[in-house]
Amino acid sequence: MAKHIFQLYVYIFTILQVSCESKSCNVSKTTMVEVKRCPKTAEEWNIAASLKNCSAVHQSCVPSYEFKYHCVKNGNSTILLEVCGPVWRSAGYCVEYNEAGHILQDNYNENCTIFSKPCSRTYISTDIYKYQGCYELVTSDTPIDREKRKHSWGERITIDKIILVGVTIILSLVLLAFIMYKKRAHIARINKNAIRFLSGPGRYTEQV
Repeated sequence: MAKHIFQLYVYIFTILQVSCESKSCNVSKTTMVEVKRCPKTAEEWNIAASLKNCSAVHQSCVPSYEFKYHCVKNGNSTILLEVCGPVWRSAGYCVEYNEAGHILQDNYNENCTIFSKPCSRTYISTDIYKYQGCYELVTSDTPIDREKRKHSWGERITIDKIILVGVTIILSLVLLAFIMYKKRAHIARINKNAIRFLSGPGRYTEQV
């Protein structure tokens, strides 16, 4: 049982580590092109993806089948971009392309779950065309805004690392508590059998 719990712990830790990993990919910036509009339907998306042919781009960030076409806003929400990059799993926010970090990421200022046509609480970045509200652009961009967006990638990675460490500590404490409980239960069984053996006739048999 303890072995299974440990295996589960390792599996959860691995999943959390992968999900918090940066999907930064320098090559993605070379595929970036400004566009006037993004696809509105699955058909339009598939046509645009076929023309972009992201799987043919030479890169070593992810397997070629995970290097996908995207159409999203830039980090300042001032232009629309077509770009190839690793698929990103959003936590219910509009996805953007951070030019400084060369990464697709959530824009935490745009919670698309509260839009009139809301997004799912989790969705993959290649489904963003389903949530057209994420393509609305801002009308102004101040130097302060640009500076904030420039550092947003690093801040997001820091937050993810804090979450990963916190969850890892909690799982470690749970695993330790379980091991201690099993150890005490085993000792209690041994003591019980010893008392039974010493207090009466009969053959001693350890109960596992």
